[in-house]
Amino acid sequence: MSQTLWYCTLPLAKRKRFESKETDMKSVIKISLGVIFTLLLLVVVAILALNFFIDADQYKNTIRTIVKENTGLTLDIEGPLELSFFPSLGFSANKLSVTTPKEEKLVLVDYAQVEVELFPLLSNELKVTALNIEGAEVNLVKDKKGVPNWQIETTQSQNKPASKTTPAETSDQGSNTTSNTGKSTTELNISAVSLKNITLNYQDQQKSQTFNLKNLNVSASNIANNQYFPIQVSFSASGNQPAFKLDEKVRTDFLFDLKQQRFELKEFSLNSQGQLTAEKQPFAIDLDVSAEKIELASQAQQINIKNLALSDKQLMAKSNVSLTNFIQPTVKGNISLSVDNLPEWLQGLGINYKPTKLDALNKFSFTSQINGDAGNIVLDKLNLTAGDFTLNGKVTLANITKQPRYEFDVKGSDLVVDHFTPATSSTTSSSASTTQSEKNESAKTSSPVKTADNTPILPIDTLRQLNLKGKLHLNSLTQQKTKLEDVNLSIHANNGNIQLSPVTAKTLGGTINKTVAIDVTKKTPIINVTTKANNINVHQALMNYADLNAIKGAANLTGQFSTKGNTKTQLIESLNGQANFAIANGELTQTNVDKILCKAIAKVRKEKVSKKDWGTSTPFQDMSGQIIIRNGVVDNQKLIAKLEQLNIDGYGTVNLLTESLDYRLGLTITGSQSNAGEEACQINKRYANIRWPIRCQGVFSDKELCGIDQEKIGEIAASQVKSELERKIDKKLEDKPELKPVGDLLKRFLD
Repeated sequence: MSQTLWYCTLPLAKRKRFESKETDMKSVIKISLGVIFTLLLLVVVAILALNFFIDADQYKNTIRTIVKENTGLTLDIEGPLELSFFPSLGFSANKLSVTTPKEEKLVLVDYAQVEVELFPLLSNELKVTALNIEGAEVNLVKDKKGVPNWQIETTQSQNKPASKTTPAETSDQGSNTTSNTGKSTTELNISAVSLKNITLNYQDQQKSQTFNLKNLNVSASNIANNQYFPIQVSFSASGNQPAFKLDEKVRTDFLFDLKQQRFELKEFSLNSQGQLTAEKQPFAIDLDVSAEKIELASQAQQINIKNLALSDKQLMAKSNVSLTNFIQPTVKGNISLSVDNLPEWLQGLGINYKPTKLDALNKFSFTSQINGDAGNIVLDKLNLTAGDFTLNGKVTLANITKQPRYEFDVKGSDLVVDHFTPATSSTTSSSASTTQSEKNESAKTSSPVKTADNTPILPIDTLRQLNLKGKLHLNSLTQQKTKLEDVNLSIHANNGNIQLSPVTAKTLGGTINKTVAIDVTKKTPIINVTTKANNINVHQALMNYADLNAIKGAANLTGQFSTKGNTKTQLIESLNGQANFAIANGELTQTNVDKILCKAIAKVRKEKVSKKDWGTSTPFQDMSGQIIIRNGVVDNQKLIAKLEQLNIDGYGTVNLLTESLDYRLGLTITGSQSNAGEEACQINKRYANIRWPIRCQGVFSDKELCGIDQEKIGEIAASQVKSELERKIDKKLEDKPELKPVGDLLKRFLD
């Protein structure tokens, strides 16, 4: 309004001059715009002319020369080469090949195309409308000297002198760098990427190793910064170390943020099918991997994996993991694993394992929280289930970067070890067994022969590397028919020395307390054991460990033992030590002492035993002694036992390797007469102090090990005859003292 008033107040002459100038200005603007439009039109026409009239093939030799001088490689373009300038800058080529100086084909490409929109480049935006490669083959080779064929050696780089940079230039470069850094990052936008039928061949002649990637296909569209775009990848891969052949398919939505250096995979899925050969054993692979989201933030130094899942026909594994700080990383998350029919799944991996109880591992699962850093990983709230057995607690892998050490504190339910031991075939069991007749035959010899068991027991190499410290509690542990309850053990292993101390448990009606030391630092393992057992059912213990049905009672034992070796045979052959034992309220289960004693007395008296129902056992009040073990042979020189109206003492040996024994017992009557209830063995006081000999000899499986010691009973009979004659001589001489010299002479004759 004010401008209008101002214009109206001007004189007429001035108003005409002003209108003339305004008309001239409009004319100038129109002419300028016309010129600019004409120039732009000429540029567009020129660019279009370039598209139609420039023959790009004439530049093939120039391109070949530039590549040769800068890389030492030879680029040949056998097919047509096409260039475009508007509306996109781009090129396409057919039948490209790159050859090494040794005339080896490094790269072959059937078709390649790249197109970039022209005008977005002016605003610092890279917008690719097409990126296509078809039928490419890349051949990478390391020769026998380890020199790769893709190593670039150019003439210019060898002959070009090192450039000298002045401080001013350095300053300028630094300022330019700073300036460039301050500029905004180029925006990237790709409409579509297509890689079809790509092949990669790798060969290491030095290691005789090959790797092949075939039928690689990659497709992606709408690729732009900070937005999700779909990408699909498929290929076939094979190699020889180890031998494998796999078909892979990958699909995901991908996001990248170049400014923040952040990358994400959403709805990731991978399918892998094929075959892998390990230890000359092929096994099939049919694996699916998926994840809801995988995030990598480089600047924030963080990786997050959400709902990662891995599965095949029988396996399912899931995990959520977060990792922060790439320099001193910390990890936090959880993991779960379940397998249906674990032995069958292992069979698919080429591992032949069948437990003795076939359904012991039909269900196997593992869950745990994960926490840790670069030095320690902690599996907390761990829960493992294997059939009916469960284990829970905490496991730590400590000191990872130096000398890894395992630490644990776990508690388990009822563990039956025999259920999980590998099953043996019936053929093996049959060949390893010995018939009863063979055992009886071997008992007749002085040194029964038993097949050696040379199966390794301890994993020596693993134990030597073990660095372990932990505590274990089990509700019960059952092995070889022996059940231990309330089992507690502490273990410390380092540098080939393993200490189990203490090991406590309730078993066989009593308690045990052991310390075990295993030394595997040398070629042959050495084992030392100190044990204390109270109120142990000795009958069940002997049946479980030696299949020996000989004695019953509650035993107390203290002992120290040592051995060396790694098979059952070696451990028994090298077993040494000593122990003291005492058994209360016991029973000799397969020996009737009254029967043996009666037969011995009857034989001396030259009577015949008529009683048949003797029974098969003998109770005793207590038994004690000391044993010394030398190289698998148990030597007991002083056995003492008390029975009703009888005392027993004994000595002898038990050979653990041949499972045989040779033991001599002496029975001394403490009462006035035998309690056998048999007329033939009724005795008087003259027999009360005689040591009646019994010998137990044979293999453990024999039903009757003990009987009269025929060698010693003859001596007793002779002694009784002598005593009876001396008694009669003395009686005859009672009334005739003058014949005493004759009597003395007769006694000396009897001696």
